[in-house]
Amino acid sequence: MKSVYVKAKQQLNNCMQLSSKECKDNHSHAYEITTITDSRQSSRRASTTLDLNYDFNSTPYDTSQKRFRYDKYRGRWSLAVDFYFACTSHAFGSIVFSELPVYVLLFGGVYSVCSYLLGMLLYAIPIFGIQTFLGQFSSSGIISVFRVAPIFKGIGYSILFHNLATLSYYAVLASIPLVYAANSLHTVIPWMSCDNNWNSINCSTHSYYDEEDEEQYPHATVEFFRAVIRSADSDTKDLWISWPVFCGVIAVWLLIIFILLKKITFIGKFLRCLGLVMLTAFGAIFVHLLIEVEFSWDSLLSYMEPTVNNSKATIMAGVRAAILMPTWLLGPGWGTILTLASHNSFRRNTEKLSYWICGTHILMTFMAMICGRIALDHFEAKYEF
Repeated sequence: MKSVYVKAKQQLNNCMQLSSKECKDNHSHAYEITTITDSRQSSRRASTTLDLNYDFNSTPYDTSQKRFRYDKYRGRWSLAVDFYFACTSHAFGSIVFSELPVYVLLFGGVYSVCSYLLGMLLYAIPIFGIQTFLGQFSSSGIISVFRVAPIFKGIGYSILFHNLATLSYYAVLASIPLVYAANSLHTVIPWMSCDNNWNSINCSTHSYYDEEDEEQYPHATVEFFRAVIRSADSDTKDLWISWPVFCGVIAVWLLIIFILLKKITFIGKFLRCLGLVMLTAFGAIFVHLLIEVEFSWDSLLSYMEPTVNNSKATIMAGVRAAILMPTWLLGPGWGTILTLASHNSFRRNTEKLSYWICGTHILMTFMAMICGRIALDHFEAKYEF
């Protein structure tokens, strides 16, 4: 390119020594060369500028041309522990505090505990780490983050629909504790009395259950659950809407909407305070329960032995169920950890915090197993349905 300019300059310098007609011809020729060269350079610059600074604002993600841009105005947690408490709240779900950990411990014993830990190490913790890093470095939710690759198109929407389907029935489970909490404010607790309008003639408040008795009368707690929670008559199998549970579901959704309309800093403070209260309350209940039943090391070792049909089939059933239990670390639907991590600071080191979250979840699950087994051995026998 430089040689072309040099030749054109030489021709312009020699133009003065030639006739006017020749000079005019040479000058026009040099001008044409310069014009063509400038046009080629401008076209190359334009193409280079288009490649480097193309806005892609009008180009959809489907063409795989639009660059990924994170939301600069996305909220951030006020403290690093807000992400910790937001993720550990999954440990208070229905999977952990249900009959599943109890029967897993009964069927498999120590084999179930080992399979649960193996599942945490093999897939739960790695997936948790991947979602945490992906959400933090992209600073986007479950829908936007998968647009970086066209092959992942639709994953975010499928996760969203899965979460909505899960929350549609999980709100019912969340409303049941609210119903019990509201009824516990009465002077006489309804499920400890047979003077309510839903109690039958055979209602009983017995404090001990004898397996040798030919006729067993239903306890007041059972009739309360059937009439208020399950909303069914003891004589029939017909079900209808339980209005206390329906009001509880409405209250749960209103609370969720109220929290989501707030800023992420408020949500972080709310989850932090709620997590501290729940962890403290559960820890106090666990310690009190161990003292009440005089729990010992021998009792722990006995719980680690399979007690229900100590055979290979039952042990494998407990092992299979225990392997699936670590999925609750990722929330009721995959993608919640990714969304929570997207509010982390870009340069925040969340690797150690992720290990603390997983360790807390393991501890909470193990404590729930022990509490459920103690309740089964020492309390359920007195109030058998």
